[in-house]
Amino acid sequence: KIDHTINMFRSMSPDMAEAQLLCRKPSFAGLVYPRFEDKSNSLDVSEAYTWLTGEKFELVTYEELIETLLRLEIPIYASGDWGHTAAQAFVVSAIVPNGEWWILESYSIPGLEFDEVLKLAMTIRDKFKPKKWFMDTAQPMFIKTFNKNGMKCAEFKKDVAGGIESVRTQIVDASGRRRLKVIKHAKNEVVMECFRKHHYKLDSLGNVTGDPDDGEPWSDVGDSIRYFAQNMFAPKANGKILV
Repeated sequence: KIDHTINMFRSMSPDMAEAQLLCRKPSFAGLVYPRFEDKSNSLDVSEAYTWLTGEKFELVTYEELIETLLRLEIPIYASGDWGHTAAQAFVVSAIVPNGEWWILESYSIPGLEFDEVLKLAMTIRDKFKPKKWFMDTAQPMFIKTFNKNGMKCAEFKKDVAGGIESVRTQIVDASGRRRLKVIKHAKNEVVMECFRKHHYKLDSLGNVTGDPDDGEPWSDVGDSIRYFAQNMFAPKANGKILV
């Protein structure tokens, strides 16, 4: 239908929408994370549990995996982007002992007032006990409220290109190792869509720019991913890793 087609072009990049409309395989041109692979950059819950414990169980629940992460005191972090004009986003991540970055849970919820955002953040706080929060620095008053409620936010200067490059180094590094793993379950569908489809904007001539498309439904999740990676994986001047 015409209305559906119009909405499709509004909700994703023109390249992706055209590919869906014409039943073609979409081009990788303009993708922010073209080297992301569903299979190599994700883990089943049971696979993640086996890696942590050395015990193989086929019917491990996501809740059991989180309980194990907390029991083993694996460092967990949260990052997020304020949803004033789009969706409020949160991404919960863990750094496991072999150096892998596991994305545990992600949220993208439009239309929230700040008291609802705070309530959701406190739920994440109580469930995961994040060591630190990497929130969009554009709202100092929101960050101040987070700090007062036991959600200590890092201070940093946003770097779009640096953040994207930091994510890319975890998707696949120079040696071919894929350090980024998205835990496969329902609450991570939006972050998987982000990695698969997040595009750069096009200019008036249809050429790819260096700016991620903020109009995509997963763009706020993409920002949240960048804030975490920029702070955790971007090299300092002395070559060390930010922690």
